Amino acid sequence: MGWLEGVSVVLALSLFVATVALLEVWHISGQSRGDPDLSHGLQIRRWFMATIALANGARLVCSLLAEIYAYTCGLMQENMKEMVFVVLRVCPSLLYFTMYSLLTVYFAQLSYTVKGLPFFHVRNSWFITNLLLYAIVLLNFVLVSSAEYIYLSIFVAYALNLIVVVWFSASVFSYFPNTASGNIQRIFKRLLPLVVVCVTGLAFTGLNYILL
Repeated sequence: MGWLEGVSVVLALSLFVATVALLEVWHISGQSRGDPDLSHGLQIRRWFMATIALANGARLVCSLLAEIYAYTCGLMQENMKEMVFVVLRVCPSLLYFTMYSLLTVYFAQLSYTVKGLPFFHVRNSWFITNLLLYAIVLLNFVLVSSAEYIYLSIFVAYALNLIVVVWFSASVFSYFPNTASGNIQRIFKRLLPLVVVCVTGLAFTGLNYILL
């Protein structure tokens, strides 16, 4: 597969996923019309699908901008600035981190629920963690302008998120009885793919940034 074909696949896939996610957000919002007390599960699902749409939309836009910038620099015979590509690479990854961290919140809340404990602080932790990561990356751009520091910050965030999601998902699965009923088996089959996708995405993205 050539360079142009590879870029086209990324753009097409990002557009497709963003569109599907937006349709799901619209569908969930339609279910909540006239019902101000939308269930907590549907709220999480709506926010999760919205972050999928934002992350893939950002990937689409940033990939297009990167190609336009490279083409423009080539026409003007000017050297491309590294930090421009860092910005275009990192912005979608921040939104993907928010998407994965929402799954972490979901598993954390499940873990606290099965233990009969309150979990309101989990949402605050999610907000603070995302805010800190965005602030650290922004300060690196403004004050340090070091791609290495930015990549390291994102790697640490992804690695910690990976550890936390594995911890809470294992905690949830540990409460399943050995002789599971039909309902428990259906829940297990729904949760396990989420865990696999989340862990795989976090691991590969973190590995990519530590290599960078």
